[in-house]
Amino acid sequence: MKSIIVIHRSRIVGDNGRFTKRGLELTKNPLRFNDMVILALAEKYR
Repeated sequence: MKSIIVIHRSRIVGDNGRFTKRGLELTKNPLRFNDMVILALAEKYR
């Protein structure tokens, strides 16, 4: 786990539900929910 955290391309984000909520808004297929949370993060951090 530590090896993932120290990679300079990794970013740990606390969302307070913000990205989870956006992921739910984007989700049309519940099986793609995780992808939609990643997309919500990408919208913000490009």
